[in-house]
Amino acid sequence: GQAVDTFQVYELTSGTVGAWGNPTTTGETNNNFTNPTNAYSSNDSVAVANAQEDKQDYGDFGLSVTAGATILGIQIQVEADSDTGSQTLGVELSWDNGTTWTTQKTVGITNIANRYVVLGRADSTWGRTWSASEFADTAFRVRLHYVTETGTLREINIDHVQARVVYEVTG
Repeated sequence: GQAVDTFQVYELTSGTVGAWGNPTTTGETNNNFTNPTNAYSSNDSVAVANAQEDKQDYGDFGLSVTAGATILGIQIQVEADSDTGSQTLGVELSWDNGTTWTTQKTVGITNIANRYVVLGRADSTWGRTWSASEFADTAFRVRLHYVTETGTLREINIDHVQARVVYEVTG
């Protein structure tokens, strides 16, 4: 199968690309966005980050990874835009319900409406080795972070956030 990254398409030679999961909880460790539950689905109702350093976490994605699988990559897809100009959105992942986070990946968000961006690749584990159990709803979280603000007050509008796992089962 193929997994799409923001800039390139990667052909998988082996492995399973899991379905995109949607969050059903938010605000367990960070709760700075306005209307954060609006990012649960793509419906043109948005969660809003309106100040630099605003953070919001999302969880309970319902991801299904076979026990004992080797994790090949994790992808986070965000449907977002900026009210004006270009802003930077950071994404971090947690495997222990928000106690510890991966190194942040960032992407520029512009004022192009309903733009989808994907952070992470089919072969990117975000700098760590994962186990299948770390994608359980009680453990896995995604944190969005409004990193930079150019000019006067700007907003990043998040319409939808999703996660999926690429993994391989051997034996």
